[in-house]
Amino acid sequence: MDQTIPLVNLEDYLHGSELERASFITRMGDALKDFGFFALDHHGVDYRLIERAYELSAAFFDLDEATKKRYEDLELKGQRGFTSFGREHAKGQKAADLKEFWHVGRELADGNPLKSVYPANIWPT
Repeated sequence: MDQTIPLVNLEDYLHGSELERASFITRMGDALKDFGFFALDHHGVDYRLIERAYELSAAFFDLDEATKKRYEDLELKGQRGFTSFGREHAKGQKAADLKEFWHVGRELADGNPLKSVYPANIWPT
């Protein structure tokens, strides 16, 4: 199996023929099935914004543990906000995962019936 991260071009879906749109959907589905993710090209997001997001992410993870843990809600079990190093374990494993991460979910409008099901996002201040 090819170990290259699959790259799909959003232009194929947005402006392509029916065949190109169908191919985009197939490639995206295969990527999710085989890899769990894909890289999206021609998405329209300004690369300066992407770079800024990386800069801010790096700045957050460079903070001391006490500061980062202010954004960790243990009751949410990693569903939103910061999850500290060693907090998670792979299913059925005793050894802790060697990662820390930030989880963001959907922003739901007031009145959306799913708003009571999903926790609110936690944002750094």
